[in-house]
Amino acid sequence: MKLPKKIQVGPLTYQVKRGPLVDWALGENFGTCAPQRTEILLASGVSGDFEIETLLHEIAHAINDIAGVGQWLDTDQEERLVRSISPYWLMVLRDNPKLVEAITR
Repeated sequence: MKLPKKIQVGPLTYQVKRGPLVDWALGENFGTCAPQRTEILLASGVSGDFEIETLLHEIAHAINDIAGVGQWLDTDQEERLVRSISPYWLMVLRDNPKLVEAITR
């Protein structure tokens, strides 16, 4: 599946790139959001639904950064929040094509 190379998140345009990723705390990572560079990096080799969910996960981090969520959640809390909701965003968008159509009009 071909993902967009750019994603608009509020006033910022994020570049979507691929490359090797390592999360030193967990031993692996499938994506990362770098707000200071307005980049979302997805791990090479991630594909299918997992690729899309990972992209939505990283977009959620970008939204949280712009919204200032870090002012009231620490990094671990914000990560838990994003991990818990991003799979459901994919399900809601997939299961409700009329909603997606209405949003994109």
